[in-house]
Amino acid sequence: MAPKNDTLALRQVNKNAGAYRQPGSLPAAGLRVRVVIPRARRGSPPSRLRSLRRARRHRSAGERRLHDCTWRERAAAHCKNTRNALDGLHASARLSPWLANGSLSARQVALELLRFEREETRNESTGWFRQELLWREFFHWRACVDGVRLFASDGIGRHRAPCCFELRAFARWCTGDTDHPLVNALMRQLVQTGWMSNRGRQIAASCLVNELGLDWRYGAAFFEMHLVDYDVASNYGNWQHIAGVGCDPRGGRHFNLEKQAEIFDPDGEFNRAWGGACARYSRATWSMRPIGPLSSAEGCVSQPPAIRRRFRSVDGA
Repeated sequence: MAPKNDTLALRQVNKNAGAYRQPGSLPAAGLRVRVVIPRARRGSPPSRLRSLRRARRHRSAGERRLHDCTWRERAAAHCKNTRNALDGLHASARLSPWLANGSLSARQVALELLRFEREETRNESTGWFRQELLWREFFHWRACVDGVRLFASDGIGRHRAPCCFELRAFARWCTGDTDHPLVNALMRQLVQTGWMSNRGRQIAASCLVNELGLDWRYGAAFFEMHLVDYDVASNYGNWQHIAGVGCDPRGGRHFNLEKQAEIFDPDGEFNRAWGGACARYSRATWSMRPIGPLSSAEGCVSQPPAIRRRFRSVDGA
């Protein structure tokens, strides 16, 4: 048992990545809490020493990534020009996995950005980069204020958006088999890699909410299951924003999917890379079981009942 004068720190651990979340972030389904002793003492159990080494390893990796994207790649100096690229893994700063698990803090990134502006350059892109960090902080503070309303179908607006749940439509969206090739490509990218760009997440969310007319929380829960940089407040806050049940007085966002494809994938390169135009199901005899490399998404078919039970107490049903 640890001595009383040891400082005990609670960290929320992402069950997929085994990494540490920032203290104070809201708990989510699938997360477990682990007690970590920051300073190893003689005679400490080996499991605690392994946890300590793992924490340091994640933090070191995050700090290396922060240094590389700031000074070697100079991502902040041109992020405004690349932030909407659909192949976001190589176009963005790629700091979100470490920000989500607490290995990096928004304050730490902001201080590094300030040093970059003093020593290298300050332009519109660096200002945009700082604004994205502020958006992240806003969603965290908003989640603290909203509490369980973050997971309510009508969000904080107390206005329940008209929606339904149709299992086949949801499963088609999950497996990338909709009538919109760009959405198909994005969903297949997510399932196979655990990553999707910021622009891609908005397009996929708009499809589920506006084209399919489904409850936005089912999409948020699916993102929670697959994203390597999943963050409770940012994920549900952005989905509320698209669905029009968040704090934006202008309402939701309805994207023209064909126009989005023309702007952000004019040559169809992203679509071809992820097979967005290749239908995997016959519309006449549609199967509930995904085929081929998308078989990892087959769990989405069994998720809706669990999701309904999860949100029932929030809706007061």
